Amino acid sequence: MHNCRDCPPAMNITDGNAWEEYCLRLWKIGYGTDLQEIPSERKRDFGIEAFTFDGRVLQCFAPVEPLNTKTRYGAQRDKLWTDLKKLRDNASDFQHMLGDVKIERYVFLVPIFDGADLVKYAAGKTEEVREWDLPFISDDFWIVIHDESNYPREVAELVRLGELEAQLAIPDISSADVEEWAVSNDPLIDNLERKLRALPAMADTGKFTRGREQLLEQYLAGQEMLDQLRDDHPELWQEIDARTAAREQTLPAESTFSTEAAGPRFKDVRERHRDELADVPGLSPQSADQLAWAATAGWLLHCPLDFAEAA
Repeated sequence: MHNCRDCPPAMNITDGNAWEEYCLRLWKIGYGTDLQEIPSERKRDFGIEAFTFDGRVLQCFAPVEPLNTKTRYGAQRDKLWTDLKKLRDNASDFQHMLGDVKIERYVFLVPIFDGADLVKYAAGKTEEVREWDLPFISDDFWIVIHDESNYPREVAELVRLGELEAQLAIPDISSADVEEWAVSNDPLIDNLERKLRALPAMADTGKFTRGREQLLEQYLAGQEMLDQLRDDHPELWQEIDARTAAREQTLPAESTFSTEAAGPRFKDVRERHRDELADVPGLSPQSADQLAWAATAGWLLHCPLDFAEAA
């Protein structure tokens, strides 16, 4: 599966409450009926959001961004330690609440953590908490630092439900990538160049060269984005693929009977497909726009999209 650590967090964090709601949604999907959420009025007392009956305590925290690495680490460290101490300070309440459950993992879920400092800090505090010798702390107790990349299945489910937009890494396509692909696909390049010459804006040689390269960049970037979707969000990929295939089926007849000039027709085809993809639950407007560019470039490379003016 594609690991999207280069992607921004799926949840746009505006405040700690929004992050807490998002984390609880992930945990509810992941743990189902094995999750016990702590009532809102007691979360401050216990310092956790929930626990599971197999021994996980779940805490989340999101400082208000943007922050530099040092400041973010300091805020996360202080929050973790402040709430860890509540295990000891409220030991009697924890014992009654947990019953026979022994805590094996204390999960601290954050949007971003930089480097190993927070992990090293958590390891040190793991040893300290064990030394408290609390009856509900397992001998295998560990504090673990998570971000949302630890929950790919849960994130994918939120995307499938349309509650979250898939976060796609933006591919970096170089001129060398474009030319390498072009050399291996001469017939398709001939198709593209013939059709581009029908566009008035491409009459200038410099614009023609740039336009050719830019469309190929969009096409190759779109293929990589579709690969990401197929790996991480197969149901979303299937919906996009189905809509693109359905649109493609109508293009040959439209190309035959259209009286629209090449420039407006190119714009209309791309924008219509962008609007079709924008209705797909879980796909961001930016991704819909980029995938529409890629599909249109693909249709120019192949046969579906043509212009009456193209010789």
